[in-house]
Amino acid sequence: MLAITPIQSSWQVRILGDELKRVPLSESTNDSSRPGMNPMTTGVGALAEVDTASVANAIQELSERSPNSGFLSGQLKCRFPALSPMCGRALTAEVASPCSDEPHENRYWEMWEQLEGLDSPTVLVLKCAEEDGSRYACFGEVMAALALRLGAVGVVTDAGIRDVEEIEEMKFPCFSRYVVPSRANLIVSKLGIPVTIAGQEVRTGDVLHGDANGIVVVPDDVVDQIPAESARKRLLEDELINLTRTNDFTLAAFKELRSQIPILHTDLPTRTQGPTA
Repeated sequence: MLAITPIQSSWQVRILGDELKRVPLSESTNDSSRPGMNPMTTGVGALAEVDTASVANAIQELSERSPNSGFLSGQLKCRFPALSPMCGRALTAEVASPCSDEPHENRYWEMWEQLEGLDSPTVLVLKCAEEDGSRYACFGEVMAALALRLGAVGVVTDAGIRDVEEIEEMKFPCFSRYVVPSRANLIVSKLGIPVTIAGQEVRTGDVLHGDANGIVVVPDDVVDQIPAESARKRLLEDELINLTRTNDFTLAAFKELRSQIPILHTDLPTRTQGPTA
């Protein structure tokens, strides 16, 4: 069993009528639709209530990570930008769609068994093993329903997905490089291994946070500090925005106020200024 440290979530999978839905824990009861998946008792939903750009800002203030790293590139598209942020720990897999009938090692059901055994909200990260992931959909409506039922809070893949309208109705976040109508002859060739997806290495257990702005990998040692830091930064940014809407606005005043809001961590080396014309 892959060991993954629990992370708090503001969402729970509930059976509503004949449908599976993600609902806020504030609307749920103490009974979980998934046995063994209990609401966290402290800081519930803190990260899931922050947008991903604000999470990235907070990480820059709380760690020495460069602003040019720690996120998945724009190759991946957020398919349902109106949904609330996705936040969970990664379960990584390498997937393929072989064209031949030759037998291949397939850990497909093992992936679902791993997901079923996890208590933490989980993001499925499906790395395409082929050079071209545009020729098949590795994730669709049935897999989304199963993932949702087993406690997943989203999927990230550099291959294709399909059944987008049906998955959106489930309120299940999806990030993919392609939307493809044809299914895959899907195999899971590797499970729980580090993968590089959209230019970023992701390991099983990494905290992923994603919304319409993209996806960031959140360092474990700053997770608990992000909500407060994000709120502080938001207030400072609101001051800048509000200044532009007043009669007192001048560029000099804006520049002065802006100088009080550092973007990079203070311990990082100052960027060198390029040659001037």
